[in-house]
Amino acid sequence: MKIIILKALLSILLLTVLSSCEKSVNIPPIDVDPIFEYDNILILGNSITAAPENKAIGWNANWGMAASKPEFDFVHLLAGKFINSNPAAKVVAKNIATFEVDYNNYDIDKELSASLSNKPDLVIIRIGENVTQEAIGFEARYKDLIAFIKLDNPNVRIIGVGSFWGNEAADKVMAGSGEFITSKPLGADMSNYAWGLYENHDIASHPSDKGMKAIAELIWSAI
Repeated sequence: MKIIILKALLSILLLTVLSSCEKSVNIPPIDVDPIFEYDNILILGNSITAAPENKAIGWNANWGMAASKPEFDFVHLLAGKFINSNPAAKVVAKNIATFEVDYNNYDIDKELSASLSNKPDLVIIRIGENVTQEAIGFEARYKDLIAFIKLDNPNVRIIGVGSFWGNEAADKVMAGSGEFITSKPLGADMSNYAWGLYENHDIASHPSDKGMKAIAELIWSAI
């Protein structure tokens, strides 16, 4: 069932995220007890992380699909927690869906050098939905991605966060390549989807506000 969902949603993710999207996230702090301090956080992902407007499918927003407002997507929710812990923290989100769908030809240096130039102390890689089940060559390229992130910044903490829909091939590679969090249990709960909230089925197949909150809390608890 999850494989069917994954294949059905591949086209919509391609439509919404092939143009690279990077933006700083600035939101008011929320009430969280300070635990640690990260100054510079980079979140790499696909349309669940940052989906540019696509009027053709009825997505008239520019944040994580399918949150109802920007402050309700998991990136903004996490940013609030980081900023509350450290008011000087900077959170940047970048769309790397092209890495998922074409990792063998993805130019890691060209696409990510600018984002890594300020040497983040935490990188969260939340991907997996667009990786094919065969995942031929994905392990080598994912390790290349990890190595590139650490190239000039060996002390950076990298956390891989697996597919919301559940992609065993991608999750296995990510779990075997460093710190990893599975999102599969969240995707098994249908109340975490935006069913009935959007006319377009593919948009509605993304996390709702509830699902986004669950993703943010899952990542935060692991951190």
